[in-house]
Amino acid sequence: MDADFEDVWDDWLEAVGVDIDCEIEENFERSQFMLDMDDGTHAQWRESQLGVLLILSREEVEQLVLARALAKQGEIDGWITMTSWVMGFTTFLDQCLTVVEDADGLWSDD
Repeated sequence: MDADFEDVWDDWLEAVGVDIDCEIEENFERSQFMLDMDDGTHAQWRESQLGVLLILSREEVEQLVLARALAKQGEIDGWITMTSWVMGFTTFLDQCLTVVEDADGLWSDD
């Protein structure tokens, strides 16, 4: 970066940076506990509780319900479908635990 750009950048930050910082912080405070289908937020920790938003199409819901019914009847295809879905979901939960553990490590240094 050249010195002229850095000077312009520093002047811009000084002029509007605080306002932008405040706006971002206010928006975060307002929305930190929301799970929003549109922005791709599907899980969020609030203290020691995890909120999870599941987004499934009607077809996916019907397939899971059918798979459960087949599994209850002892059909292997139903068991495979249900087990695969549960394994995928628990992988997702494991990722949520990893994120919160990483964040705990970051926040504890403050």
